Amino acid sequence: MLRGSERETALSKLKKATDRYEIQAKGTQEEITNLFLLRQKCSENLLHTSKTM
Repeated sequence: MLRGSERETALSKLKKATDRYEIQAKGTQEEITNLFLLRQKCSENLLHTSKTM
């Protein structure tokens, strides 16, 4: 068992790690969405270009 102060320290570290993880996960999801939209735009441009040739 952890003592009171050790428990508080462990919980604090866990909360900080969880917060960092959630921020990183949100940023990663935003970048995944941006990449998807860019790939979609490039594909549409490529299809449009090939139709006009």
